[in-house]
Amino acid sequence: MSIAQPSRLLYHSRIAPGFDAGARARLLETSERRNGEAGLRSGLVAYRGVFMQALEGDIDEVTEVFRRLLVDPRHHGVTLVHLGAVEANALPPVRMAMLDEEEIVEELLAQHRAQPPFDPGALGAAAMTAIIRQACLARTFLVD
Repeated sequence: MSIAQPSRLLYHSRIAPGFDAGARARLLETSERRNGEAGLRSGLVAYRGVFMQALEGDIDEVTEVFRRLLVDPRHHGVTLVHLGAVEANALPPVRMAMLDEEEIVEELLAQHRAQPPFDPGALGAAAMTAIIRQACLARTFLVD
């Protein structure tokens, strides 16, 4: 049996009003379960009203997650940054990791020369992947 080449999906969106601690907990619980069932790796950064997320796994599975995101009321203005095959996974083997500590996110953005005001569209796929990978490794909130 051959192992399928991994795929990566990157997007950013604006966080809908009312995304509070309860909504965060529900998002993490649901994502952890669904990503586990689909065999996906996922890293999510929440910063100044914006989500940036990377999903890795089977192309059909990451595409299905993206379809759901497009109609998810927690996300506004969903923008696809990258979708395609990659040589290797960049994310650690976790079903869902989320970083929303502003100081840590700012340090990661500074390492990648992201200039204020924050514009996720200006990062590019390589920088966004690296930031999300580092966010996963920061283990601020990690479900594995």
